[in-house]
Amino acid sequence: MAAHFDPGLYRKVTAKFIDEARRVAVDFGVAQPLNLAELRPDTAHGIKQLSRHMQLSEPDSDWLLCLASHLEPELGDVLVPELWQLKNDVVTSAMRRERPREPSPFSLPPAITDMTDVEDSVLPAPERKKRARSSSP
Repeated sequence: MAAHFDPGLYRKVTAKFIDEARRVAVDFGVAQPLNLAELRPDTAHGIKQLSRHMQLSEPDSDWLLCLASHLEPELGDVLVPELWQLKNDVVTSAMRRERPREPSPFSLPPAITDMTDVEDSVLPAPERKKRARSSSP
């Protein structure tokens, strides 16, 4: 995954992914520090593939395996796909933040900033004539 990004963005993506995974642990009430519990071989393999793909550090990779071992009883077969989806969401979010925004053809024109030009660019309002009120009912 690191080959796709510049090193700074890669570090941001990895850090954000681990932060989001820690939030998942809190949401599921998983007590810290984590110890490795029973984990199915296919789930362990999927987590290791994700860790390698993201080039996680060994401590982060081990922590993710431990988290998976605690979440697997509740999430079952959706655990690994959901973690991959979390990774995709984090990457998409990071890419959107880093990409310079291009003006849309549907954007409003920029606001007038020079107040000296405002008088020239604004059309004068039509004058209203006051109507005489009749005093009779």
